[in-house]
Amino acid sequence: TVLEAHYDALIRRAAPDGGFAAADGEASRPDATAWAAMALFAANLAPELVAAARAALAVAQSPDGRLALLPGRPEAAWPTALALMAWLPDPARAENVSRAAAWLLAHPGSHWPKRSEEQAVIGHDTSLRGWTWIDGTHSWVEPTSLAMLALGGLAAPPAKALAEATRLLLDLQLPDGGWNYGNTRVFRNILLPLPESSGHALAALAGRAAPGDVAPSL
Repeated sequence: TVLEAHYDALIRRAAPDGGFAAADGEASRPDATAWAAMALFAANLAPELVAAARAALAVAQSPDGRLALLPGRPEAAWPTALALMAWLPDPARAENVSRAAAWLLAHPGSHWPKRSEEQAVIGHDTSLRGWTWIDGTHSWVEPTSLAMLALGGLAAPPAKALAEATRLLLDLQLPDGGWNYGNTRVFRNILLPLPESSGHALAALAGRAAPGDVAPSL
């Protein structure tokens, strides 16, 4: 198939520790490892590499449930959602899934009361919580979308947190459709959409938002 060469290239990036590198010649990283595990599992390829990748993610998981992007930077824990998704199909990883989900639910993005339009520098509702790239900072589109996809796959999805994150994404949708990293307006300037951010948001909102609410973005 047209993807065969790409799967071959992905498999060549498997590291001896079970992880995967984001690019040829680099060390393995948890985000690349999780994406590789998901891609190969979805394609029904290299089950031994999928199992090794899931095991490598388990080794990288901190006792509190998070997975940091880099050693020594525990606040950069957005790969936690990716690891959760990579583990979900494997019943043997239920404990890892449980700890990762608990960490995500305990660490939403920071929030504060929304200011009036005249006072606010940014245009979106800052009181709504999703998830973030760096623990302790504001919620953004892509980490919120990834966390929604991960938590939505649980046997008992956290309805309240997912409903608020849905409201956040809809609030961050640009007036003419699409999303960027997570701002709609800065001062009086409407910002532009980005394809990757828009794709993440639409995937997370599938089945959660009415078709008419996302029609301009589609």
